[in-house]
Amino acid sequence: MPHQRIHLLDETTVNQIAAGEVIENPASVVKELVENALDSGATSVTVETLGSGRGLIRVIDNGCGMSHDDLILSLERHATSKLSEIEDLNSIFTLGFRGEALPSIASVSKISIHTADDDEGRVLQAEGGRMGPVQVKPRRRGTTVEVKSLFFNVPVRKKFQKSVGWDRAEIHKVLTKMALCYGEVAFSWISDGEEQFMIPADTTLRERIAILLGESFAPSMLPVEHVAGELSLSGFTSNASFHRPNRTGQYLFINGRAVVSSFISRKVLEGYGTRLSTHRYPLFVLHLTIPPSLIDVNVHPQKKEIRLRSEDELGSFLIDGIERCFAPTKQQPRVAMPTFSVSEESVPYMPPIFVEKREEPTPELFPICPKIVSRVGKYLFLEDSEGVRVVDGRAARLRIAYDQLVDQEKKTAMQHLLIPVQIEVTGAEQIVLNENLHLFEECGFSIRHFGENTFIVDAVPSFFEGGEIETFVQAFLSEGDMPRERKIATALKKSLKFQPNEGGGALVEALFKCSEPDIAPDGKPTQYLLTEKELAKLF
Repeated sequence: MPHQRIHLLDETTVNQIAAGEVIENPASVVKELVENALDSGATSVTVETLGSGRGLIRVIDNGCGMSHDDLILSLERHATSKLSEIEDLNSIFTLGFRGEALPSIASVSKISIHTADDDEGRVLQAEGGRMGPVQVKPRRRGTTVEVKSLFFNVPVRKKFQKSVGWDRAEIHKVLTKMALCYGEVAFSWISDGEEQFMIPADTTLRERIAILLGESFAPSMLPVEHVAGELSLSGFTSNASFHRPNRTGQYLFINGRAVVSSFISRKVLEGYGTRLSTHRYPLFVLHLTIPPSLIDVNVHPQKKEIRLRSEDELGSFLIDGIERCFAPTKQQPRVAMPTFSVSEESVPYMPPIFVEKREEPTPELFPICPKIVSRVGKYLFLEDSEGVRVVDGRAARLRIAYDQLVDQEKKTAMQHLLIPVQIEVTGAEQIVLNENLHLFEECGFSIRHFGENTFIVDAVPSFFEGGEIETFVQAFLSEGDMPRERKIATALKKSLKFQPNEGGGALVEALFKCSEPDIAPDGKPTQYLLTEKELAKLF
């Protein structure tokens, strides 16, 4: 192989590499542009998108705007108004580095920046990172950034983008976090000419939760107010009867920045004590103020994750803050029960009542189906000519259920509910669920949009129990943009349960009728053969 000389990359290539770290999809562009608008002191931010941001992203603000020189520098790498020396990294209260995001975006799109400070308005355009001249154009104080044809010059990146619906849902998530974080700022989003939401600056946090996360979320929220020294925690957390099978309903803001912290989420859960059952998680919108020197926001290219110092002190503070919000609510149940949000009023939980099915005679086992000789918990022990076959009952149920959902020839009967189940979702989840209603129908579900963020489940595949329905739908929605079969497998694993006294000949027979009876849809075995030789080793 001939020797390759080391050389410096051109500026366009450098910017496109940097864009790969920051700009993953249209939602990440929206995030960076809105953060810049907020850092400019804007009290009103309007976002307009076409084609879920692939055709156009326009962000309009009424912030301080930029001067002629600042406008040019904004598209230069390593140019920023946020810090001047390395020590400033430990005390940053702003959201991003304007000079880092804009050149990255400009390098993979066609961008136009129309801005005005207290002087005059001016426009700067760039295509693929190549800037044109600054032109004078009148405008009120503030900035409008338009991004068109995202990834037009990076075909490989464009090829690997996910679905349009997924991009739209991700933009909703980004703007939801921004609107929940900045209560003094008005936010509006117009997608393909249709207003998604419009939130005035004077709406309260509880009102914003109702608009963005669903009407049923707000009444379940308990106020959180806790201060200790330089630490401050405020916001809302759900009562003990309102919870989810995953953490998708958790919104955390530290020093005005939306972040993810498994440590903080875990400590909030600990604050519930025994109020929630295993694998159930509270919903919350929490604002935490902490000295900047105790956190590092630069461990993730998009600053989604943080590193914390003094975790012991912070952990105790968080647990105490959550415990305090339960003190005056004597009516909260100590033991959580499966719940479905049915209205804004407090309605006691009622399990769905199923239509009675006609009992069909149990067919005889297939000749290939071994006989059950014993059971221990979820494990079934079967006769086998080579030894003892052990079947994991839960894994078997997963395999059977998966086949019945994805294999049209093995479809199970649809079971209609006398009392339909109502499920509340967030705005982003509502987008995903509406676009996947046909998939649920193919699987044997009857789900319809009931207005706003509410959906009604009228019928389900016959093997679903009442408490598993909501969990399956929520788990399906949380899996993002991945193949249908994988989403179904993951959602089934999270939702289906198996009681120690469940199963028997019918379960074993159904398992051996499956196309792949040896393996569950999550890749784990459903059964194991203990041969006589292996049994002999035990003795």
